[in-house]
Formats: sequence, C-alpha cells, structure tokens
Amino acid sequence: MKASSLLLVLFLLVAPAAPAAPIKVMLNPSNQTKNAVAGGGTEDQYALINAQKVEAILDAAGFDAKVDQSFDNAPANANSWGASIFVSIHSNAGAKPNDGHGTETLYKSEAEDKPLATKVQNALLANLPYQSRGLKVRTDLHVLNSTTMPVCLAEVVFHDCSAVSGLKGHPPAESAFLKSTDGQNKIAKGLAEGICAYYGVTCDGSVPPPTKGKLTGIIYMGANTNDRL
Repeated sequence: MKASSLLLVLFLLVAPAAPAAPIKVMLNPSNQTKNAVAGGGTEDQYALINAQKVEAILDAAGFDAKVDQSFDNAPANANSWGASIFVSIHSNAGAKPNDGHGTETLYKSEAEDKPLATKVQNALLANLPYQSRGLKVRTDLHVLNSTTMPVCLAEVVFHDCSAVSGLKGHPPAESAFLKSTDGQNKIAKGLAEGICAYYGVTCDGSVPPPTKGKLTGIIYMGANTNDRL
C-alpha cells in the first residue's frame, strides 16, 4: 500500500463523524388580534411572547427553532423549510367570559400527531396550575390540515378568564397568569419540555434516565411451544 493511501485510510478511521443536523421546530403563535385578553392585550400578543421564549429554550438545547406568526403561510413555510414538527400556540376562550378553564391540546392524526400532542399536553400540565381539558381531535383547522409533519395546537389557558379557576381553585386567574412574566415562563417551559420529551431528551440536551418497568412473557426451549421454561 502506498503511503498516501495508508494516510487516507488512517484519516478515514480517525476522522470524527459529522454532527447531526439540528432538529427543526416550527413554532406558530396565534395571530388573532381581535381576541381580547381579560384585563388588557390580545391573544396574538401573548402567544408571540410565549413562542419567542420557547424558541430561546429550544435553541439553547440544540434545536433549530423558528417562529412564524402567519396563519395563512406558516404551514407552507414549515413544509418548504423541512420542519420536523409544527407546534401552534394559542390561548382559549369560552362562549362567555369565565365560561371555560384549563389546558387542552388539539391534533388531527392519531398515528402521527397524537404522540406529539400528548407530550406537549402532559408537560404543560406539569408546569401550569390548571386542570386538563384533555387531547381533542380537530379536522377543520388550517394549520393541522396543511402541514406535512407531526403537528399539534396548544390552547394553553383561557385568556378570557378573570376569575380564580382550576381544578382546586388555583390562583391566579388564567388571564393574569398569561400576562405575568412568571406565567409566560411556565407556559414556555411546558411547551419546550413537551417538545424535548417527544424526542426523548430534556431541555438541557441530556437523555432522561430510563423508566423502570416490568417485563412478563414466556421463554420456549425451541420451536415446540409446549416445551417452555
């Protein structure tokens, strides 16, 4: 073997593997400017704050997160960008003020979208002091219908709720929580942790310890299923 060929082989053996490309996450805060938040502001204003905080957490954890507040164009932009997942961030409203309470996450596909929606919903509930309204299937929403990657839409709290709410009357009111720095940080933490959990990592980039469980089954000695240990 020539020296040049030997050096090439040695280089190939010791050269570090190329780093994996960051996971692309499209964050789509609500652009609903006419949905008034009790006590001041609008839904789009606080959804954007939440999305930007999530973006910062995910970027620090090694993701490539992007915020796109366009209702019409965000799904197509996510598709062309090659986003791995799409998370839309909203707040909710009841038929009348103080008529609804809690956190829910919407999805379309059982197989593709529900696993993401489940992780996001569970992480939000772990960080927010409000009750669960559960996971809900929706087949009539543009952002859920027009994306080509796993997608969910989180309704984090009720922005028209100015009363003390929650499963056990948790303060503060959901609208006050949405407007507070503490509430915004907790909402962002919940959304980011749900996304990280979907990929089996924590938001500091580490892999969580395996969950302990119990394995049951039968061991056969051979092809004869009557010959078992």
